[in-house]
Amino acid sequence: MSLVDRLARLFREPTADADPTDEAYRGDGGGEDVDVTRSDAVAVVVQDPPAGVRRYELTVRGDTAVEAVDPGLLTRLFETFDEGSGVVRARAVDVDGHGTDVEAATPLFTVRFADPVATETVSLDGTLTGHDEEPVPWPRVRLTPVA
Repeated sequence: MSLVDRLARLFREPTADADPTDEAYRGDGGGEDVDVTRSDAVAVVVQDPPAGVRRYELTVRGDTAVEAVDPGLLTRLFETFDEGSGVVRARAVDVDGHGTDVEAATPLFTVRFADPVATETVSLDGTLTGHDEEPVPWPRVRLTPVA
């Protein structure tokens, strides 16, 4: 699969047939001889999870230091841990019901980097649980560059 195909899969709307093990979908991988998209920030976005979002603990890795992390959907019990070298872990729990009905693409949180980062080098992993205590399918989660 070419880099262009991987980038297209990374930024497309989630579908039921997306492969959660696909490196391009998660934002891993890349190439040196291709023009890349650079951004100061990326948002972790979830769209139409089957049972909403109850809690998450997600790690974002980039090529440059993290300047700030802004909460999105869940704000009351939101905390971050800067693990250094462009790695940040964020976790939150839905205590007031805001994560129950999520349909449109909704940012869980936004990571702002100290310098622009190549978006295909940013990766995401961790756990995301719905209100039914089942994992939210990875095809419903994506990284989106923020202007």
